[in-house]
Amino acid sequence: MVTRWGMGALGPVAFKSDGEQPFLGYELSQGRDYSEATADRIDREVQKLLDECHKAARQLLADRRGELDRLVKKLLIEETVSRDELTNVLGPRPEALEVPLPRIEPAPRPQPTT
Repeated sequence: MVTRWGMGALGPVAFKSDGEQPFLGYELSQGRDYSEATADRIDREVQKLLDECHKAARQLLADRRGELDRLVKKLLIEETVSRDELTNVLGPRPEALEVPLPRIEPAPRPQPTT
């Protein structure tokens, strides 16, 4: 995000213009086209974005702690839940997060043989 699409405090500038390389370590052997100071700014910006996203994720989990605890109890008993059961436990998805999901039902549990 920061080096390819100019997202973040560094502004609308892209630092990577070469294509993806399939070889492990290829980028490490290639020189970069920016200074150590710029590399430090990129590192700080990436860390800032990671910290912000981590904080937001933790807040979301804290805000929904009750629902998550109910889901944990259900999963400890049943091991799997269907989409409908998940909606019953967590409530409907907020509109902003609504994305179509494939309908996947859990595989039937094997019956014990006697």
